[in-house]
Amino acid sequence: DKIKPADESRFRRRWQVAVGRLLLWQGFDQLADMILGDAILLFPADPDVLLAYGTARETAAVSVRPGLAWLIGSANGGYGAQRERGMLLDDARRYLSRACTATPVSPETRLRLAHVRSLQHDENAARALLENLKSANPPPPVTYLAALMLARIKERDGELNAAAEIYQHAQQLLPGSQTAYVAHARALQASGRLRE
Repeated sequence: DKIKPADESRFRRRWQVAVGRLLLWQGFDQLADMILGDAILLFPADPDVLLAYGTARETAAVSVRPGLAWLIGSANGGYGAQRERGMLLDDARRYLSRACTATPVSPETRLRLAHVRSLQHDENAARALLENLKSANPPPPVTYLAALMLARIKERDGELNAAAEIYQHAQQLLPGSQTAYVAHARALQASGRLRE
């Protein structure tokens, strides 16, 4: 990577995406961001690079925490972290939107963009992306995550019975996963269906 920094070969693109995603998966967010940041400069229109870099920005935004100044009562610590998170989410939205345009049938891209829109409190955009995702016939893990996100949005909007139904559907998609069971119980409790 350092020997030929301007190499725009197909192998270079695939290497950067694979290594960047592996580093993200292993928790080396900053190193992944550096490698994928180089990739986005070399391959600004490539759908795989856009998705990987958008994912890196999404991951960075989710992991932003207020610094020590916030803990000891400085308002700037909390505001700085909030501003940084907002900028990272804007970056993630921009790159994931471009990836969606380049590959409109990519379930992962739509799912990640919906997650970013939800984190930005744009529930209508997130809901539309999640509901449209069904037409792409995504694999069960993507369908499961989309169902959890959509149900959570409905829960926040006060549509508790609809949320409970979606959580129940998610349980059937991946019966061994605990999250849907816990979320389903929470939605039932909030709607007053304590026995269920």
